Amino acid sequence: MCPSYTATRDEKDSTRGRAHTLQEMLNGGTVTLGWSSPELHEALDLCLSCKACANDCPTGIDMAMFKSETLHQTYKGRLRPLHHYTLGRLPQWLKLAAPVAQLINLAGRIPLLRKTMMMLIGADTRRSLPQLPRVPFRWNKEEAAAEHQNHGGHMVVLWVDSFSDAMAPDIPRDALAVLSAAGCDIQIVGSGACCGLTLISTGQLTAAKAKLRKTVDLLLPHVRDGRTVIGLEPSCTATLRSDLLELLPEDPRAAELSRCVKTVAEFLTSIDCEPPKAAEKLLVQPHCHHHSVMGYDADRTLLRVPNKGS
Repeated sequence: MCPSYTATRDEKDSTRGRAHTLQEMLNGGTVTLGWSSPELHEALDLCLSCKACANDCPTGIDMAMFKSETLHQTYKGRLRPLHHYTLGRLPQWLKLAAPVAQLINLAGRIPLLRKTMMMLIGADTRRSLPQLPRVPFRWNKEEAAAEHQNHGGHMVVLWVDSFSDAMAPDIPRDALAVLSAAGCDIQIVGSGACCGLTLISTGQLTAAKAKLRKTVDLLLPHVRDGRTVIGLEPSCTATLRSDLLELLPEDPRAAELSRCVKTVAEFLTSIDCEPPKAAEKLLVQPHCHHHSVMGYDADRTLLRVPNKGS
């Protein structure tokens, strides 16, 4: 279940071990330094925030959220590690990087510059930099949406997250083509709708809540107009389905929005849309958050259709 425990076989890296350490800290037992206790951070250090425990553990413990809360309490009002300011605020940096994407791509191919850049953002210098597209999706979103309008069809709003927009614009373009072929009346949500995933994973929960409130403000009018919100990136979609409810429990609009967020596969199966038969065999690995929060049944159903009778 837990990837880090599977690798280390150390009890402290298991869901049970981490939960026990948290309990000891909260009870003031053997872990005595509160949220800053070294034992607590050592136990949570290898947690990948994959949420496998939230789905597969009999107790349903969401250790990813416990880790976020631990980081939030530990660094509240204090200087944070470097990667909290870089990777934790990645959507903002991606937006700033878009105009100079080709220069960044060039620098990423020069070993010394690449290692320097990775060191500056607090990442392992052995890693490569992802290639940024020449043009993010949102730079041409009006033209893209105009090509796929089908007024009078199933009403949807495509939520293009920061990662799909700035790193993989072909994904929202393909989603537009698929939804258009399914007879959808498509709108694209305006810029600023962000789930705050990187803020949540680095424990910057005050900023994450503010980001989520803005996203609710942007998406809810579409929902109240009768549109289904279609998410693309699994972790971002899972955030609006799950973390949104945990972080904004006092806001009834959070549950209203969460109920109307679907993956592409969930939406297509809900309207009984069958894709055309394909000759290719597909090897698919479900995303961890997709499996844990949304489940993979709709995708599995949809993927079986092209091979029906073959």
